[in-house]
Amino acid sequence: KWLKEILTPMVQNNESFDVVKELLKVVLRAFSETALQYDISDEEIYMFITEWDLIAKEYVLKSAANPFRKYLTAILPERRRAAQACDSVYKLFHRIINNYRNLDSPMEGTVIDLIMKNPTFKNDENIIASELFLYMVAGHDTTAISVSWILMELGKNPQEQRSLREALSKMKPEEWSKSELLRNVAREGMRLHPVSSHTVARELGR
Repeated sequence: KWLKEILTPMVQNNESFDVVKELLKVVLRAFSETALQYDISDEEIYMFITEWDLIAKEYVLKSAANPFRKYLTAILPERRRAAQACDSVYKLFHRIINNYRNLDSPMEGTVIDLIMKNPTFKNDENIIASELFLYMVAGHDTTAISVSWILMELGKNPQEQRSLREALSKMKPEEWSKSELLRNVAREGMRLHPVSSHTVARELGR
C-alpha cells in the first residue's frame, strides 16, 4: 500500500522525501497490525510521532539533565504540553486495549495477546497501556532508522543493490526471510551504522 500510494507517486513526480519519517509511519502501521492487532489510522500515526517527540524531549532529555523540572510543571509550558502528550498517547493505547477485547478471535502469541493474558498485570489497564507504550517506543524508531541506513548504503553500492534485487526476484515474498544475501545486507548495514548511536546523534543534531 505504501509503495503504491506514497512512494510510486513521489518517484513519478521526482519529489524528495524524508526516508526516516516515511519509514516511521510504515513501521508503526506494521507493528500495530501484527503485534497489537489494531488497524491504526493515519491520524493516530501522526499523533503518536508528534506527541512522542515532545515526550522524549521533556522526560528523556530535559528532565534527565535537570531533575527539578518535575517540580516546575506549573510554570513550564513545555512540561505541561508534554503531560498533555502523554494523555493523548495513553488514550490511543486504551483504544487498542478495547479493540483487542472486542475481537471475536484474537490471534494468539502476539504482543498484546501475551500482555493481556499475563496474570502479572491483573487486568490493570494503566499498566497494560504502559507496557504497550514501551514496546511501541522500543521498536519503531530503531527499526525505521536501521532500515533507512541500509537503504542509503544500497543506494551507494548499486552492484550490491542489483544482486539483492535479482536474488529476491527469484523468491516469493513470503520466502525473503530465508535469503542469506538479504540477511547479510541487513547485518552489514547495522554494523556500519549501529542504531543506538545514530538515534542519539539524530536527536542531538536537532
